[in-house]
Amino acid sequence: MRPALPTFLRPPVALDQAMWRLLGALALIGFSTGYQGTVTTTSITYVAKEFGASTRSQGNALAVIRADIILTLLIVRLADRHGRRRVLMTCITVAPVLTAACALAPNLAGFAGLQVLARAFVTATAIQASIICVEELPAGARAWASSAIVSAAAFGSALTLVALPIAGTGVRSWRVLYLVPLLSLMAVRTIARHVPESRSYVRLEQQRSQGRAEARWSEHRGRMALILCWIVLMALFTNPARQFQNDFLREERGFTAGGLSLFGLLTNFPGTLGILLGGRIADRHGRRVVVGVGLMGFAAAMSSMFSSHGSALWLSSMVASVLGAATLPALAIYGPELFPTALRSRASGIITAGTRVGGAAGLVVVGRLGDNGNLGPTLRVLAISLVIAAVIVLTLVPETAGRELTDLHPSDR
Repeated sequence: MRPALPTFLRPPVALDQAMWRLLGALALIGFSTGYQGTVTTTSITYVAKEFGASTRSQGNALAVIRADIILTLLIVRLADRHGRRRVLMTCITVAPVLTAACALAPNLAGFAGLQVLARAFVTATAIQASIICVEELPAGARAWASSAIVSAAAFGSALTLVALPIAGTGVRSWRVLYLVPLLSLMAVRTIARHVPESRSYVRLEQQRSQGRAEARWSEHRGRMALILCWIVLMALFTNPARQFQNDFLREERGFTAGGLSLFGLLTNFPGTLGILLGGRIADRHGRRVVVGVGLMGFAAAMSSMFSSHGSALWLSSMVASVLGAATLPALAIYGPELFPTALRSRASGIITAGTRVGGAAGLVVVGRLGDNGNLGPTLRVLAISLVIAAVIVLTLVPETAGRELTDLHPSDR
């Protein structure tokens, strides 16, 4: 029986009980990965403070952390050969342990190295959760389901803001924030009961046993090149904008740890509405319009934030939160939808690698040019890359909304 939800929150198509349980398990995973994926963004300014690191050193460390994608690619490749569920269950067990190990870092270099290992498993977890969502949820509700998972991840991210004042109580207090993910290990058994192997992968295994030919990369290189162009341009701005926001607010706007926490909570909370709206619109009107328009609006609002003071600073951040969040459900599933089952996990890893490359480039640029009060101007120039990415999505990327995976990819039949 479908839970009694307001019309606004109900899925566009009916879900059975198994699908609801699966969605709940994926939401738990989203909450955990949301925290683990955001804790460094939130706390890096305090990590750097203990180790006496400059803005440039922060930028370099954050760029090095993006090397996690090398290990992530190896992990997700296994999911195309051995199944989504097996890889997912391994990752949700290993990731919290490695994240907790970051609390033992002796210096900034050691912290970055531990983060490379931890984030590889966190990223692989998020990728597999998105793929299972795409492969198990109905075509008319994939983006809606993604919005539920992304909303859970947003609450996980918000928990880092709630805990952030702890980092301001002492020079080493930030380390406590990295121990919190160990609590997620208590949910592993529950998740295991409700996450089956995806039907798409089971069908692929049957095709392999029958000796049927699989999809080839040569058939999808052009599409991958197009997507990577869009993804790199998007990450060139979004990653440094998020990573350096707290640094900007602390150093150029005089925010304290408590002020950063309050600002993050109040300005990001409206983003939950953006996530829910974005998922529903993406199912009804398509992925392209949500992603393209959302990215353009996000670029404008963030540019305004990095040049504002007072109430305008808060308002522009809220607008950016809503518009940026609206793109997240579609972004989470767009890549997996665009590739056949035999290539889906690997393709999602490569797309994530594009995000890392663009993000690392942006972090290095902002790290080098953003000292001495130049963070705002540097990020406003980089926002142009986000507009170009939006144009590519609106004009060149195929639409996948409402279409079955077997219709999108005949090789999956």
